[in-house]
Amino acid sequence: SGELQAAIAEDGGFKKWIKALGKAQARKGKRLFMPVRIALTGRMQGPDVGEQLSMLALEDNSLGDGVEYVPLADRIEALRKWSAAQ
Repeated sequence: SGELQAAIAEDGGFKKWIKALGKAQARKGKRLFMPVRIALTGRMQGPDVGEQLSMLALEDNSLGDGVEYVPLADRIEALRKWSAAQ
């Protein structure tokens, strides 16, 4: 629905998004954060998920010339295509 992508673009938006998700799912703590972390990063541990997503949401070339990464919008679109094919 684009809610996560919009939240990441907003300062502090990821925290608001995760809090709303927790309320909607009646989950908190590890029961909320671990599935979100795994779904978004593929890992059970690592740096703050919100900070990782903020970096992925950066505009093209904002990391400097020669630094390549896959923007968040492209990652979400790939996930949608994969999910639709399942």
